[in-house]
Amino acid sequence: MSAKNGARRVRVVAKGPILVEGPVDVERSDGTTLHCDRFQVAICACGFSTTPPLCDASHRRILRRRRD
Repeated sequence: MSAKNGARRVRVVAKGPILVEGPVDVERSDGTTLHCDRFQVAICACGFSTTPPLCDASHRRILRRRRD
């Protein structure tokens, strides 16, 4: 954990995901809980992920299409 008080670090990436220090439990919109053991978890912020609430880097494909 990043802070002395036990708080987890959360980083918002411009045009990308929200990165959360893990392990972490993520509550989905339907109320179920997803446990992630990884040291860092990427949460989708764009809404295009095929694996919500986790990021699958779909934002990269969407941004690339918009530039072309």
